[in-house]
Amino acid sequence: MRQTMKIALHNQTNKGFTLIEILVVISIIGILSGMLFTGASAAMNSARKADASNTAYNVRNAAAAYFTEYRRHASPVTSSSDYEDFATDENYMDILLGADSGVGKEKNPRGIAFFSGKAAKKLSSNTYIKGIALKTNGGGSLWDPFGRMYGIRLDTANKGRIENPEVHEPSISGTEGSPEWGTSGSVSNLPEVITESIAVWSSGKEKDIASDNVKTW
Repeated sequence: MRQTMKIALHNQTNKGFTLIEILVVISIIGILSGMLFTGASAAMNSARKADASNTAYNVRNAAAAYFTEYRRHASPVTSSSDYEDFATDENYMDILLGADSGVGKEKNPRGIAFFSGKAAKKLSSNTYIKGIALKTNGGGSLWDPFGRMYGIRLDTANKGRIENPEVHEPSISGTEGSPEWGTSGSVSNLPEVITESIAVWSSGKEKDIASDNVKTW
């Protein structure tokens, strides 16, 4: 009888997990969780880049429609240069949105809304994400999915071409959230000039790295 009880107790003891087995299971769970997080993060970044690309092309199409309507580019300034770089802030977007503002009335007197989109989500007092930070006058600024405005280069000289932004890097200073270009790699094999009149880009997730940019050319 005692021998039978000893065997039963021994078998019950063997049913438990050792500390090493528990640590191995925890390690495996940690590795799998890390892999899932990395995969989800990459998928989210790809979705944001796709959204930024779609919006960038919509901005380019809106700017092209403005040119068709007025036979000039939607530039908030009078320029003697071959091209000008802008951010999609109020100075620029008020024109495409047909805003009831100074630059909107001056540059788009017919009040045509060439661009439309969803309202942006506010991140802070000066920054937004993914959409239009709309003002009461119908104008506003346009923000990408990474919390920065888009950049745009216009052929203000109407030559049908502009210097390649990847070679002749844009530099747009201004308020918080202005688009950045970042550090470019080798540009020796890139064309100096591209046959575009309107080029639009987003700084992407890594704003300091040019290869992460989302662009329309």
